[in-house]
Amino acid sequence: MALANVAWILSSNGKKVLVLDWDLEAPGLHRYLAPFLRDKDLTASDGLIDFVIKFATAAATPLQEPAGEAHSDEDWFLPYANILRYATSIQWKFERGGTIDFIPAGRQGPSYSTRVNSFNWQFFYDRLGGGVLLERAKDRMRDEYDYILIDSRTGVSDTSGICTVQMPDDLVICFTLNNQSIEGAAAVARSVYEQRTSAGKPIDIFPIAMRVEDGEKRKLEARKILARERFRAFPNHLGPEERERYRGEVQVFYVPYYAYEEILACVGDNFTDRFSVLAACEQITSYITRNEVTRLVPLSEEDRQRILRVYEESPILDKLREQERLVLLSEEDRSRILRVYEESPIVDKLLEQEQFAEGVLSRFSPKEQ
Repeated sequence: MALANVAWILSSNGKKVLVLDWDLEAPGLHRYLAPFLRDKDLTASDGLIDFVIKFATAAATPLQEPAGEAHSDEDWFLPYANILRYATSIQWKFERGGTIDFIPAGRQGPSYSTRVNSFNWQFFYDRLGGGVLLERAKDRMRDEYDYILIDSRTGVSDTSGICTVQMPDDLVICFTLNNQSIEGAAAVARSVYEQRTSAGKPIDIFPIAMRVEDGEKRKLEARKILARERFRAFPNHLGPEERERYRGEVQVFYVPYYAYEEILACVGDNFTDRFSVLAACEQITSYITRNEVTRLVPLSEEDRQRILRVYEESPILDKLREQERLVLLSEEDRSRILRVYEESPIVDKLLEQEQFAEGVLSRFSPKEQ
């Protein structure tokens, strides 16, 4: 969620932004952008997994020169490095001329999980020279955009390693305030920092606490102390005092409203509320841009309400509502159907017998009874 909001804040300030969904196992970035995408469910949109598969297929297929010798051109792969052919622009005109282009994880459908799970990233790197391909793709993206934001899960998988070690200039590590998340995220931060430093490619790392809940004050403070200790060296480009101020300013609180639909806080929150999810995303933007962009250029209230209505629409919910309308009954029909439900052949038989017995008994005088 934070990435999509930062992208919108940047674009509202006239920046040209590319967002890339590298969370191949559970892609979801497109849902935050759905009101602005032509292919909302990505059933016709190729993406990252298709990009690497096409390169791998070509790399594993020997090309032949006319004389029958293997093709030796070292730049043969450059046409495959054009990752931007998978980018689509969101359908929104920012007042200051900014743009958001989006590269999805891949075409969604029955074969998507098979393509993701069967792709051999180690072979891609070690045997096919995939690292060189990604470097060329980075160069192409840098040439075209002011900011490139890549969404990936934090971890030690092959795809996560690419996003945390090779691809970024800055790394934002999001975690929640529980022991497992803090320890795991801190381990990744230290590992990335050490790898990049030893390779002579320094990187700035920004840890950010997400979904912060203030219901349990003592537990919250205890986990904040733990997080401060585990991330004590980060952000590594800030001094000790600046680091403390950063920790107090950059955290995203849990807001139940955002638990039900994937809504941009740039749309869902009022820009004047300084204690909102939007305000937190503005703080994140300010830090990662080194104060180049600090605030959202807000939507008009009319546009904001119109987009909110689109976010809250759901084909499934609309279908259920339609079915609900079909079964709504008039009070007369409801009462009639209830009487049918309450009818029982056994009860009716007993009632008939009771009425018969009462009729027989009524023919006798008390003396005869």
